[in-house]
Amino acid sequence: MKGISCRGKHICFGGYALQALEPAWITAKQIEAGRRAMTRYARRGGKIWVRIFPDKPITVRPTETRMGSGKGSPEYWISVVKPGRILYEMSGVSETVAKAAISIAACKMPIRTQLDIRSNEDTMKYLLMGGASSSILVRGLSWIYGLSGKEIELQEIVNGLINTQMYNSAGISIALISITVGIGFKLSPAPFHQWTPDVYEGVRFVRQIPTSISISEMFGFFKTP
Repeated sequence: MKGISCRGKHICFGGYALQALEPAWITAKQIEAGRRAMTRYARRGGKIWVRIFPDKPITVRPTETRMGSGKGSPEYWISVVKPGRILYEMSGVSETVAKAAISIAACKMPIRTQLDIRSNEDTMKYLLMGGASSSILVRGLSWIYGLSGKEIELQEIVNGLINTQMYNSAGISIALISITVGIGFKLSPAPFHQWTPDVYEGVRFVRQIPTSISISEMFGFFKTP
């Protein structure tokens, strides 16, 4: 088999997963053996998701039969797995138990596999989306800073925009749109909320800033006398 898996290659349900590194046909007995091994090690704790299903029948013809006369009867069922496909997912247990259970299930598989942790993917998403939103926000603030005559206080910014007659310009519109988009990704209201659940669920080392803190206190940009 050629190619890599285009679907089913991301963790969707649990926090830990077993990911295939090679193409193979995995039989229903092997899938069930891996599931039982994980369940027994976890002592029926947590939740386990089987992300593959044996939906392809394999026919075998009996020995000492003539050629022709059609195909044989279905002997067993397999699941076609390509590199990158998630085989199992697990959650609701400690990291030590999850890694050990998944390693046991990996021994039941006929291919090389690896442990995939949800926080790795989510951390990368958080860094990329957070960096993009921060750059857009800073870009909008820099536009206002330049259009207002390099003022940093709220009243002085308003006066500077009025004096320079830039409050109706296209630049101030671009600045306000950039600030709205940047803050929208930070606070994640609708319609920016779609990226929030999977990103913040796995990020463990990032300390969240309480939403009760206002934007003015966070950045110290708008200061009133």
